[in-house]
Amino acid sequence: MIIHGWARNAPSLTLPENVGFHVGRNTPYKYVVVNIHYLSILKNDYSGNQLIMTRKPLTYHAGVMLGGSGRIYLQPKTNSIRTPFSCQYNGPPISIFAVRVHAHQWGRVNSLYRVRKGEISQIVKGDPQWPQSFYPLASPVDIQNNDYVMGQCVYDNTEDRVVTVGSTHRDEMCNVYSMYSYDSTIQSSNRKTMNSPPIQMCWDNAFSSIAR
Repeated sequence: MIIHGWARNAPSLTLPENVGFHVGRNTPYKYVVVNIHYLSILKNDYSGNQLIMTRKPLTYHAGVMLGGSGRIYLQPKTNSIRTPFSCQYNGPPISIFAVRVHAHQWGRVNSLYRVRKGEISQIVKGDPQWPQSFYPLASPVDIQNNDYVMGQCVYDNTEDRVVTVGSTHRDEMCNVYSMYSYDSTIQSSNRKTMNSPPIQMCWDNAFSSIAR
């Protein structure tokens, strides 16, 4: 589970009061691993993250839902190429309070929406070329059982070659990370998912009829 991401000199993030990521004993997460990726070689670099740990149980646990798609195929010299994704949420209520969008150099805008009983509500619409971090929403957005989540990434490919999905700066990505909180006293009936976040992925376009 990704618990944070930061790039391009973005501002820091402080979690809401009484919200934290549940790690360690009785959870699937026994370690916290920090990865730092560089585009060029640096000397005397002191990059890192400050983590505050506590043994005190918190009222709300935090999770991160990764929304996006691997179906990226950007035709040469083409603008406004859409890559949609969608899923249906099944679980206890969650409250999205911060969002991070991510794409590479061809990304222009990433967006995420909630669909409830046919009504569409925007969660975020962000420029992946801005400094990348989890930005707090003006107001948290709740997701309830049977809601749909949909989004899209839009690209402009100015090159003479096809660009596809990949992890390097010559490839593209379509990611929208949603950080949310949920009531830790509501346990899953499935022992395999107990103490795990309610949702971790909303990937590809499972419900293309609503995300066209």
